[in-house]
Amino acid sequence: MCERPVTVQLAWNDWLTDTLGHLKAAQLQRQLRPLGYQDLPVEAVAESQDVPLWLGSSVTPDLLPGNLPLTLFSSNDYLGLSAHPAVRHAAAESALRHGLGPRASPVVGGHTPQHAALQATLARLCGTETAMLFPTGFAANLACLPALGGSKDVIIFSDALNHASIIDGTRLACRAGATVQVYVHADAAHLEQLLQAAPTNKRKIVVTDSVFSMDGDLAPLVELAHLKQRFGFLLVIDEAHATLMMGQKGAGLAEALGVEEHIDLHVGTLSKAVGAQGGFIACSHAIREVLLTKSRSFVYSTAPALPIVAAVQAAIDTAEREPEHRQRLWARIQQFSRLTGLQSPSPVFPIILGSEAAALNFSQQLLQLGFYVPAIRPPTVPKGTSRLRISLSAAHSEGDVAALSRSQGLQPLAQRLLGELVAVAGTWRVPRRGHSFESGLSLAAPTYMIWGANTGVGKTLVAAGLAAAVRRSRGQLLYLKPVQSGYPQDCDSRLPATLADVQQEGAEKADELADIQPGRSYAKTLHAWHTPVGPHLAAQLEGQFVSDEKILQDTRRHLNHFHSSAGPGSIALVETAGGVSSPTPSNTVQCEAWQGLSLPAILVGDGRLGGISATLSAQDSLNLRGHTTAAVVVSEVDGLDNSSALRRHLGTSPLGHQVPVLELPALPQAPTRGSDTPAVDAALQAWLGASAAQFDSLLHLLHDSHAQRVQSPSCSVPLRPPPTPSGGPSLSTRPWAGSGDLPGRDVKARLDMQYDACASWWTQGVSAHLQPKIVQAMAHAAGRWGHVIFPESTHEPALECTRLLLQGPGKGWASRVFFSDNGSTAIEVALKMAFRKFMADNQYFLSSWQSSVDKGSSPPQLGVLGLTNAYHGDTLGTMDAVAPSPYNGIKQTPWYTARGHRSIASIYDDYIEEQMDVYHRHGAGAKEHRSVGACIIEPVMQGAGGMIIPDPAFQRSMVCVCRKKGIPVIFDEVFSGLWRLGTASAAERLGVRPDIACFAKLLTGGMIPLAVTLATAPVFAAFQNDSKLLALLHGHSYSAHATGCAAAVAAMRIYSDPEQNPNLCHPAYRDRCHQSPACSQPCGRLLELWDLKVVQKLSKQVDVVQHVVAIGTVLAITLRTEPGQQGSYGLESAKIVTRQLKQRGIYARPLGNVVYVMCTPTTSRKQCATLLDDVVSVIIN
Repeated sequence: MCERPVTVQLAWNDWLTDTLGHLKAAQLQRQLRPLGYQDLPVEAVAESQDVPLWLGSSVTPDLLPGNLPLTLFSSNDYLGLSAHPAVRHAAAESALRHGLGPRASPVVGGHTPQHAALQATLARLCGTETAMLFPTGFAANLACLPALGGSKDVIIFSDALNHASIIDGTRLACRAGATVQVYVHADAAHLEQLLQAAPTNKRKIVVTDSVFSMDGDLAPLVELAHLKQRFGFLLVIDEAHATLMMGQKGAGLAEALGVEEHIDLHVGTLSKAVGAQGGFIACSHAIREVLLTKSRSFVYSTAPALPIVAAVQAAIDTAEREPEHRQRLWARIQQFSRLTGLQSPSPVFPIILGSEAAALNFSQQLLQLGFYVPAIRPPTVPKGTSRLRISLSAAHSEGDVAALSRSQGLQPLAQRLLGELVAVAGTWRVPRRGHSFESGLSLAAPTYMIWGANTGVGKTLVAAGLAAAVRRSRGQLLYLKPVQSGYPQDCDSRLPATLADVQQEGAEKADELADIQPGRSYAKTLHAWHTPVGPHLAAQLEGQFVSDEKILQDTRRHLNHFHSSAGPGSIALVETAGGVSSPTPSNTVQCEAWQGLSLPAILVGDGRLGGISATLSAQDSLNLRGHTTAAVVVSEVDGLDNSSALRRHLGTSPLGHQVPVLELPALPQAPTRGSDTPAVDAALQAWLGASAAQFDSLLHLLHDSHAQRVQSPSCSVPLRPPPTPSGGPSLSTRPWAGSGDLPGRDVKARLDMQYDACASWWTQGVSAHLQPKIVQAMAHAAGRWGHVIFPESTHEPALECTRLLLQGPGKGWASRVFFSDNGSTAIEVALKMAFRKFMADNQYFLSSWQSSVDKGSSPPQLGVLGLTNAYHGDTLGTMDAVAPSPYNGIKQTPWYTARGHRSIASIYDDYIEEQMDVYHRHGAGAKEHRSVGACIIEPVMQGAGGMIIPDPAFQRSMVCVCRKKGIPVIFDEVFSGLWRLGTASAAERLGVRPDIACFAKLLTGGMIPLAVTLATAPVFAAFQNDSKLLALLHGHSYSAHATGCAAAVAAMRIYSDPEQNPNLCHPAYRDRCHQSPACSQPCGRLLELWDLKVVQKLSKQVDVVQHVVAIGTVLAITLRTEPGQQGSYGLESAKIVTRQLKQRGIYARPLGNVVYVMCTPTTSRKQCATLLDDVVSVIIN
């Protein structure tokens, strides 16, 4: 009995020893090191006896004698107020007068008038009714979340990178019954998905830091405020790293973004920019009353000491009275950014190194130079993201920041750890004005891109095996490694160069071709970083940024240079870095970044356990981005026979082409690299010998596949529209060269890329880099629902599509959405709706119709009021609803019958009523009764009629007259709607609303046909009846198909999301509001995409230009015609311009004597400027 406690004690001792050992081995053990602070809050001294604690036990006084002075880049005293004379004096005076004050909980005697006064100050600062004080900010988060959310009927949604205090608060609430869901860091879209999926009968809390302490980035508070309005959750934000630094008053990020009224609880700390200690919650009286009773960390903690309360009060007063502290802080932030190239919206600059050892080593090196920049390791940050956290303060001098940035700071340390760290970041390359869109890729020799299902699957070995096979076949080889990290120790081009016996070119000059003879074999690394981490991290660490466009441009130039004189048997290989979805240096998923080359893929599969899943996932990722896989290569491991399983699953490509799966011997073990390690050791030589036959077979297969690609009009490799230099829409031309000649004889094959300036006939809605979001939504819907009948079996994509339409273009007037398959059908549906509504409101018409039928006489007719030059579709019903035009002439539609009088003039209401009376009188003279039963117009712009803009006042008058006469109004927005003209609905520009409206082309972002007809509640009511015969009998088997609805949801979210759409006017984003002063609320319009000064210059070319229209995404130039010639769809004048534009790499289509170009609502304004410059140059010259 007496020995049991001893046994337990020994077990605890063992556990403590093991735990400390593990922490030390993992370099995660923390320690306390004394630091003596000086007059400034960023100056300190480690005394001589403590120096070994700081620099390591191996450091002795003879190596570093005396004290160690340090400049601190670790403090959260952002404004330097902790040492301000006013703050010191207030704390000292309070201590002399009150001592430390009552030492008790606030609820049992610890609350004083000084505490109450400070709470009132904090409430005033945050714009709330009241506030509460806490001993720390940590305690404040521990208080509010369990007190408000500790219940089974509450769901708490928490950002993935929230502070530990928030995480612990959610854990306590979870133990009390709450459900906690974590959303992707700063991803409002993911949060929205979770909120939509959450039970509606549960109360919800969303909690987030406003400025994230370890990354320095910002929460999307504007988006969260919008979501709050929709879902009604309680919004809690921790402004610890924003208080006194952001916002006009210093209330924080919420004030800076203008959303403070949407915040329910402002949690903050008094220990950072305030420079003291403690925490607070600013909130309503009702919330405060609950917290006073239920917050354990408030009730059971002693109130803050009175000297601290006095110091806080003085610090806030000082910050308000002396704004120069905040101005000095932001000046230091801008200085550091300018000197290092690092960017941050806050005083926190993270340098992510990855491993704990690298972070500790980096920190120690800086320490020896007199800078304290702490290493931040797990669990403070996720594993694999250990970092230095540089924290700037207004107390830093310009000299402090300069010294850290370049004199005695980052550069010497980087040379030791990384080989080289360039402190001045490279600049992103953007297209210059006047930049030509022309870009092409020669297909003279087979060209393939090597992808890996994972890291470590042997991509470079496959490239090496193919290089050896090329050498055996006496062919020529180009091997490119566009992106390489860990260079030069890791240099993948070395091995193929050795095996093909070709020259290896270094990465010093990616675009240098002068010394490389055309057609000569070589292996080259294009862009390299020294740090052996992912390229996106290496680029960030070394400050050497290279855009995706630059990498594609350099790759294309080398390929074309090689192909210019490549002989028989030549082949070019481009090896990617990492896995299929690994990030590029600019942090783009590389399977999306490489779409612009349209190269067929060699996928190196994973032969290891779990490799089947990894390979299939990689293949799916390539398929979703439009890549075509020519072959899958797998090295077997431990007899798992993954290749057999992959053959069953990858037997054919999405278009039905065979995808061969080749099996290779198990990969040789990689040797330990050293300066004298040969590129090809004995094990690799043996592996290459054992797999030679397979590589010879693969090389033969690749040549055959290439021959089929360039010789078959059906083209075995589908060519997908690739992104242009700025991510705009593009068009791939056929890979052969005109005049009926196919390549392989006298004509060299080329794949020419052109900018699609007709936006794929008015349908493209998103830039190429955003297309994968729509594709993924479509793929999910196709896999989840396939196709199901819509009546009585509706599905989530259709419901969400309906919601977005009614809250977007239909906001304020529409109550129902009718789905159809294309714009023409949507118009026919709209006409049926309008006629039914007219007849429901005018019963005499039905009576007259029935009477005429009974008498055997001609029944009354319904006509349509519209405009000349209108076009509403190609079906029988829509053709009859417009005036005569080239589209419905006798040779196109011999069944055409005009249904009404259509005209346009400058006399408005009176003229319209007169024309309607003429229509009625003409019918009476013909002994038949006629009535105008519908009015249909294309609001603002008539697209197919020649990009004509009718007088908006006339269109408004048409609507007003029809309203007065009870005639339903249809807006045909098939072309003009969904931001084509800069607004969600073109009706916004007219300032009037329809009864019915149709949308189609931009609805799915140009991915798949789908159309909708929106209607008001009274229109819907006209169809309500117990008899099915009186329903709207217009259905299609594919109505509201899930794939199309999912595409529409994704597209509309992109259009309306300022984070994804760079052209959406939004006052919360810099340079994103065209109003002066800026809007207080988002207006939902696009910014001006076309440079109006250049448009005016073009419009003054009166010899060739009649007029120019630039609105939304459309630029239309009407060319002047010959005397006596009128503008017509059949004119050829615009073809001259479009042919010249094609020579510049711009694909445009003529519309009679109108030349038009379009971009997408998300195309960058720089891309639009480049496009406009080319158009102006062609027309003027």
